[in-house]
Amino acid sequence: MSRSAPQSLTPSLTRSRGDAAEQAALDYLRQQGLRVVARNVRFRVGEIDLIMLDANVCVFVEVRMRSPSRFGSAAISVNYGKRRRLIRAAHCWLQSHSRQSL
Repeated sequence: MSRSAPQSLTPSLTRSRGDAAEQAALDYLRQQGLRVVARNVRFRVGEIDLIMLDANVCVFVEVRMRSPSRFGSAAISVNYGKRRRLIRAAHCWLQSHSRQSL
């Protein structure tokens, strides 16, 4: 008798949960006074979920959601490789917007 592996979340369900988490983060940051500059910015080297301004400071936001937390917090899931891709993507974005006023 063979046992099938437990079914994981479907890609569309995972995406909708991720979109909801990103919207919740965006709503929260707006309530804190930050302004949206861009969403879901993609470069060859990586992706940035949200780019926002806090007064005159550019803020790059990675939105993570984990449930259940038995594997650690969402912050812990941003490992070295992910941080490196985020930094590279932020550099790309800053270079492409260096002459523009935010």
